Amino acid sequence: MAEPRTLNELFFQAMDRFAGRPVVMRVKRDDRWNDLSYKDVLGQVRDASLGFLELGVRRGDRVAILSENRPEWAVADYACLPAACAAGPTYPT
Repeated sequence: MAEPRTLNELFFQAMDRFAGRPVVMRVKRDDRWNDLSYKDVLGQVRDASLGFLELGVRRGDRVAILSENRPEWAVADYACLPAACAAGPTYPT
């Protein structure tokens, strides 16, 4: 596999490379840890990226992410890559 030249290539190559692993991240909800698979996260990133485009976000636009540390923050950030927009993270404090 060629060395990634862009963040898109880095993200999608990593998702392909580790797709066989069961867990990419975990989240605690209702006092219980839940596993998120590579397939699940990749699907969420795809859906969010398409959602950005559907909402009118275009190449070079900026998307603000206002969130605490949680999987949805990462999904929104990763979704900016294929949508070719820039994520602007803002922590709620």
